[in-house]
Amino acid sequence: PRRSAPHQARADPDTMDLDLLLSTALSAVTLAAYVHTLCPGTPGGDAGELLQVALELGIAHPPGYPLWTMMAHGFSRLPLRNTTAAWRVNLSSAVYGALAAGTLSLGVGSWSGSPWAGVAAGGAFAFSPLVWEYSVQCEVSYEITRDRPRLHRRVLPRGVLHRR
Repeated sequence: PRRSAPHQARADPDTMDLDLLLSTALSAVTLAAYVHTLCPGTPGGDAGELLQVALELGIAHPPGYPLWTMMAHGFSRLPLRNTTAAWRVNLSSAVYGALAAGTLSLGVGSWSGSPWAGVAAGGAFAFSPLVWEYSVQCEVSYEITRDRPRLHRRVLPRGVLHRR
């Protein structure tokens, strides 16, 4: 006999519409918060180099970040009055962060069967200090990836990563 998947995708259109509505609302609220606290200029670290690369379509230090460079360049060319190129490139990080929160919310809501669980997960992600910090400035990668092994050991139950 064939086993069914532990979680079947639900086909209830009303719940799917609520998932999409709540995830979109979370993205909008997150973007508003990020834009309100957006860095107006060039922050420290690699931001100066990344900003220059985005403006000139150059190549950053390895690995170069070609997709980010092209997308940030597009934001730098937006015709927004009374803004600097640095602010517009910082805006790209805010948009990407808000979209990531909404996507996480939609995924968790669909997977768990609870749109509100999705909003909680997406909101916890969006408004965590580290994600917020890197979503309001010109930055490519999150520092949390550097500490992933330690994070997994602290957060995940023993044996979860090594199950067969």
